[in-house]
Amino acid sequence: MKKYILTAFGKDKPGIVASITEILYKKGANIEDSSMSRLSGQFVIMLLFTSENPISKEDFRLENIEVYINQVEDEDISKGSTCNVIISIYGADKAGIVYKVSELLAWKNINITDLRTHKLKDIYIMLMEVELQDVSLSSLEKSLKELSKELNVDISLQEVCKEVL
Repeated sequence: MKKYILTAFGKDKPGIVASITEILYKKGANIEDSSMSRLSGQFVIMLLFTSENPISKEDFRLENIEVYINQVEDEDISKGSTCNVIISIYGADKAGIVYKVSELLAWKNINITDLRTHKLKDIYIMLMEVELQDVSLSSLEKSLKELSKELNVDISLQEVCKEVL
């Protein structure tokens, strides 16, 4: 079984997800992980899928949709953290929020596994999932509390442990 990452983007319209996933389904592919979002007027898709059948960009002849496919090595990520943290950030929109939070996490050697941002009028919303390995939740919480004062945003954390799931 081969593993692939597909990225696709184009002007948003109904049916993009159905068109792409139909091709994958008919080729016998199984979608394992995905992220899909509208950014401004563009729709962006990222999929991780497996397939016994070879799949290439040429299989996707979709009008006004750019598709890229890369085969990737199958990696065992089960050795990672047993506890992840969901970080929610809300505040007035300003430059530097993503940079300052991601810089703090990098300095603490914390891996970001998912990050989403959204601007709703003048409110900036950022949701992140991070892996805790060598850092305690209390240490992270303390550092983020200090950063929230500097950025003048609200930051909250929620621990999600695999044992609970």
